[in-house]
Amino acid sequence: MGIRQARRAANKEGNLYTVKTGFNTIFTDQQLSATVLQAVQLVSPILIASNVLANLHVLRCLETDGHVSKLDQTFFSNCMYAVSDATGRCAVQFNRAKNVSLTESLDIYLQQLPQHQQTPERPTYLKDILNAASLMAQTNARNHINTNCFSRTLSWIRLQLRQQAFFANMEYKFVRSWAKFVCRAAADNITSIWDLLPRYPSLVQPPPHIRQFLEYLVVTMQQLMGPLPVTDWSLERKQSPIFHGFI
Repeated sequence: MGIRQARRAANKEGNLYTVKTGFNTIFTDQQLSATVLQAVQLVSPILIASNVLANLHVLRCLETDGHVSKLDQTFFSNCMYAVSDATGRCAVQFNRAKNVSLTESLDIYLQQLPQHQQTPERPTYLKDILNAASLMAQTNARNHINTNCFSRTLSWIRLQLRQQAFFANMEYKFVRSWAKFVCRAAADNITSIWDLLPRYPSLVQPPPHIRQFLEYLVVTMQQLMGPLPVTDWSLERKQSPIFHGFI
């Protein structure tokens, strides 16, 4: 059955399907479409530059003191203001004195730009558009952290475990359980990591040298990212306790 026939059949059954369209198809008013395109041409360079600055700032903070401010709407809005020049009535420029840490990242960012590259213009009437964009950036950051960071942390732990012969030929589901055990031990406030072992019925006490390796791995993670409490709910929702403070 062809695509069109499948759509007709789905439509007869009351099902919905998607039809691709384009900007010029929707906006037939030339004046309105010109206004929208002008706004897009002004906003796009700001969003691209602010994303670069945001990534640079997070990486710089992780590589220096390990402290990253909340990746909220205010943070992304400051990034947009920092990489652009405000124009028009009641123009508001980026406040360097109020954002010392981000200003340090901004200076590094500006040094990497090609010579004679112009700073994006930020007319006052773009304020509402940029507010919406910063809110969307906050949502995307939260979704990315909640969706990916926990699984990627477990992947990193599994890579460390597989370097040991004890785990090299172990069935994947047990290696995954050990990775979750290590992650929870690093993030929970407990006296001994082995107090958590009864919560994992599929795991048994490992040999002494593996116990020592796992304890070292937990300490390494705590030094890299800091111990924070983690709950069963956050594990089920795959929210990384390590990055929970960012959002």
